[in-house]
Amino acid sequence: MKPLAKPHPSAFIIAFPTKQSDTYPRFFRRHAAPIDFHMTSIYADDSHPIYYDGPTHIQHYTRPSRLWEQWYCTTLPGKELVPCTTYIPSLKSRFQLNAKVGVRADSIKTRTLYAVEDIKMGQFIASDDVTLQLKIDEMEWNQLDDFIKMYPDAQMYQQIRDLFEAYGFENEKLGSSGESVSLASNATFINHGCEKQTVNIAIIKALHDGEDDTDTPYHEGAVRFSPAITRRAEMSSTMAVATRDIKKGEEILEDYRFMVERPKDGSDFDNWMEDMCQTGVGDIVA
Repeated sequence: MKPLAKPHPSAFIIAFPTKQSDTYPRFFRRHAAPIDFHMTSIYADDSHPIYYDGPTHIQHYTRPSRLWEQWYCTTLPGKELVPCTTYIPSLKSRFQLNAKVGVRADSIKTRTLYAVEDIKMGQFIASDDVTLQLKIDEMEWNQLDDFIKMYPDAQMYQQIRDLFEAYGFENEKLGSSGESVSLASNATFINHGCEKQTVNIAIIKALHDGEDDTDTPYHEGAVRFSPAITRRAEMSSTMAVATRDIKKGEEILEDYRFMVERPKDGSDFDNWMEDMCQTGVGDIVA
């Protein structure tokens, strides 16, 4: 029988009490250097671990190996859940990744995204957004925010934050933290659908909260541990699919509430969306 856990003779599962704890964003950093520097601050000069450092952490601990993914997708509960049954197979389908969209001018919204040809339900929308995005993890975001407060006249840093706040989305999914923003991607021009019936794309909810897996007995806990999701954290937190067939020429619309992990009624974000829907003026001005 082929071993499922090689090349590592042992495995460690790290559990976080909540993604809102400080531990989670410290663990899922983008770069090795902050981890090295943090270790230097807590270890004596002669007591650093021999086999563990920042690069080791980034390469082996924040991204599960493909063998871990194979094990997860061939055993319960993973093999019954959407990441393994639908999501990963879809990534290998040229048809699923090949939805054609374009940008056109709009007198009110400035720019809109539309279907260049008919799009079938389930096809990924603007899949190149995964490869064309700027990302800042939560620790970096907090440091940027503190820097702006200390130096409010540093306008270019304020503009960086404004870019993420105006066009970005939260990246608080399994294996990632912080904010992302589209870079040279048509996804920048996807507008908010004010009426539920106008929304025709959405993120794959089963990659985030397990709600689409309620027909299995494992959905609630299993999505909290998923090598299939964590291994492709940038994809699972970004890619959207058509929720119904979309006709050629139809505008692509999403619910912006899915861009925020926990939107609250009455929040600045919620008020901004309400105002946008009442005035008809979108925020797509790039």
